Parts: sequence; C-alpha cells; structure tokens
Amino acid sequence: MKLFRKILLLSLPLTFLLLSSVCCEEPSYIRITNNSSTTVFACPITDEDHNEQHNGHRTRTSSVILPTENRFYASAVKIEPKECREIDVTGYYSWNKVLIVEHDQLKRHSWDEICEKRLYKLMSREKARWNDGYYIITYTGYDY
Repeated sequence: MKLFRKILLLSLPLTFLLLSSVCCEEPSYIRITNNSSTTVFACPITDEDHNEQHNGHRTRTSSVILPTENRFYASAVKIEPKECREIDVTGYYSWNKVLIVEHDQLKRHSWDEICEKRLYKLMSREKARWNDGYYIITYTGYDY
C-alpha cells in the first residue's frame, strides 16, 4: 500500500505536466504590417481541403470559408496605415490565410457585397516571412 502511494504521489506531477502541455497551448501570434495608405481590418481564417472525385479521377480543391459578419468583427484587428499589429491565432489550429478588408470597403458595402464581389485580400502564410518567432505578413494594398 505504501508503494502504491509513493507511485501515485510521484506520478501526479508528471500527469499534471502532461495534461497541461496537451490542454493549454502556448499563444501564437502573427504580425501584420500595413504598408498601405488606408486603415484595414485583418482576421485569420482557415482553408478546407476537399478531395473530389469526378469520372473516376480525384482532384484536390481548396475552398476558403469566409467568416460571418459578426465573427469577422469579433475577431478582426484594426491596423492603421504604416502600423504593425500582432494577431492572436491560438484558437486557429490550422490557420493558413489572413483575410484583410479595407475600412473604406466596410463603410461603403454590406458584408454580403464584400464577399460576393471579393472586395477583400487573402494573404497566405506560405508567403509570410518568419522572424523572431513570428510570421510576418506585409499588406501593400488591395489590387482593384
């Protein structure tokens, strides 16, 4: 019985460390630099990869799932011109794109129009620079 207690007491800290490392992840951030002349709002999003099969051939497509208007405003970060801001992507386990919408577009158009007319820019993590523990994405403006 004493041996069982010792094993139990010794294993508790190890169990706690194991569970805390699995359940509580370190926060991760991306840095967005706004090199444009207008204020933007940025928010991380994820892609969904699909394997579609047509006539016996398998093709892989990637579709972007845009957030709803409420979710966008809840998670978007406002970035002024020539400003650099950090965005917390801890809850986005597989984030790989950043959705950027200019403030002028948000004032002029409804969210549905922005999505339908693609009045946004998607910045990919693959094109981001890695520096000092951050992915750095530089926004230079929307291409009309």
